[in-house]
Amino acid sequence: MIKANRPMARRSAIKRLPMLIIAAFFLIAGGMIFEAALQEKQRLTGITNGIVIGYRQKTGTAEENFQLFYAPIVRYETEELGLCTATENVWRTRKPFPTGTSVTIRYNPAQPEKISLDFSVLSVGMRLGLVLFLIGGALCLLWMILRLTQKNSCDAAAVQRKQAQGIALLITALILAVWCLLAGIQITLTVFVLLGLAMGVIEIKKRRKTGRRNW
Repeated sequence: MIKANRPMARRSAIKRLPMLIIAAFFLIAGGMIFEAALQEKQRLTGITNGIVIGYRQKTGTAEENFQLFYAPIVRYETEELGLCTATENVWRTRKPFPTGTSVTIRYNPAQPEKISLDFSVLSVGMRLGLVLFLIGGALCLLWMILRLTQKNSCDAAAVQRKQAQGIALLITALILAVWCLLAGIQITLTVFVLLGLAMGVIEIKKRRKTGRRNW
């Protein structure tokens, strides 16, 4: 019986090999993007104040419904560089500051045209790299779950049930991690608090209805 299952296990492993290759691609791409973004952020050693003098705009693709995106143009002055004008390389769906607003920026002394208005711990590029890395890690874990459940169980129904549970937990954890990275920890905590309050209100209403029925 064991010998008969070995060719089947090998065929299953071969079928899951593309998943492992795709996972490796996401891991490598995510790591490279994160490293490049980290190095770029480390070069933004200067901090000064500037004024938003306008916006550049571009039109999104058909998948983005041809939506307009905006990037602020900032004019700033430093002792070593003099008066400089630069555009942040982050495109938003709205204009975050009115024209004429004073803002604090980070800039690269060697390349004054590169600036950032984002003072968060993780930049946009770093978040993107982490998201891709998490996707690759999730695919690796999924490959391991499929491999171990297939190897350690002879019951097909039990294998499918364990795989479904593992995949559901993995997808949930991945969605939460990506949401936290993209939305930020404060927004994520706010959403969880609101969900908790909503669930609490629903539970209280259920108990009140149950109590009335018992009376």
